[in-house]
Amino acid sequence: MYCVVDIETSGGKFNEEGITEIAIYKYDGSEIVDQLISLVNPEKPIQPFVVKLTGIDDRMVATAPKFHEIAKRIVEITEDAVLVAHNAQFDYRILKNCFQQLGYDFNRKTICTVELSKKLIPGEESYSLGKLTKSLGIPLKKHHRAEADAFATLKLLQVLLDKDLETGLFKSAVKSNDKGLLSPKLQDTLESIPYCEGLVKFYDKEDQLLFVLKDKDIHKKTTQLFFSESKRHKQLCKQFRSVEVVDYPSKLIIELIYHQLLIKSKPKFNKRRKKGNKALVFDLIKEKNVVILDQGRVHGEKSFIYIEEGYLKGYGFGNLNLQHSKQSIVKRLISPLIADETSHEIITKYTDRHQYQVLELKD
Repeated sequence: MYCVVDIETSGGKFNEEGITEIAIYKYDGSEIVDQLISLVNPEKPIQPFVVKLTGIDDRMVATAPKFHEIAKRIVEITEDAVLVAHNAQFDYRILKNCFQQLGYDFNRKTICTVELSKKLIPGEESYSLGKLTKSLGIPLKKHHRAEADAFATLKLLQVLLDKDLETGLFKSAVKSNDKGLLSPKLQDTLESIPYCEGLVKFYDKEDQLLFVLKDKDIHKKTTQLFFSESKRHKQLCKQFRSVEVVDYPSKLIIELIYHQLLIKSKPKFNKRRKKGNKALVFDLIKEKNVVILDQGRVHGEKSFIYIEEGYLKGYGFGNLNLQHSKQSIVKRLISPLIADETSHEIITKYTDRHQYQVLELKD
């Protein structure tokens, strides 16, 4: 018997998150035999980033049941069943922690569909729920809502069960040990990482870059990394000594910095990326000196990409009225970027998909 679960949380400090929505489908291998779907009042403010991601705000959960009011139902529906979730370490940790606050020791065996998918469906570009379900033709509407994500995970579970008829991986994939604890080093690190889009750079004791993590939610992605059963991720967790967060609001700059870090620093725990053969000219502006403007870090500031006679030169931040209009000032503000085919592709894709402003420079 399986209980497929998905949980949305309020965000906040590690192990202080509250549940805002929960969905559980009890599945006997052929059909759904029970279910629990409910918003939950986390009894604490929902972080703005989480509101943007899930659409669940404080108003929506104000009259929803609190966790202690549905705790008994959760115990009953999951009894004698294996908990199944996409990134099960996260959902199981949240449940254990919420029950612990009630003085109840919640213990269930778990199966992670991420880990199983990597073994039974190798070679996928991504094992995130959104991209994996799209690759497999599984419908997923209202992504990042518990009901939709849990149902999509159930459909993924059915695919994995069919593929496991000959391999028998499900038995070895069931985890019975406690995955809810982290070392003080990892817990302190998580508390320093915000809920936002950006980069996390992991350094060793010699300040050598070991790994660069990029995601739209770097806190959640780092949590998944710290609970991962991957040998590579376990080695990273042992070797890193410090982290640095880059959380610029410009997706374009984040992508370009990520590419540059992989090319120049060659972090040992990232997959190697080859530098493009040559810099390409942006044809529409090949004889001009321009900046492509994007969001800044604070009010009144803009980020920018500087292109000189069609070639990418670097990125920077400045005041729109005073600092972006003169080429001589812009050149002093920029940090250099690799100008290769990949950088050209990143900028082209971004400008095709997003609204942006191009400002021609004066000297």
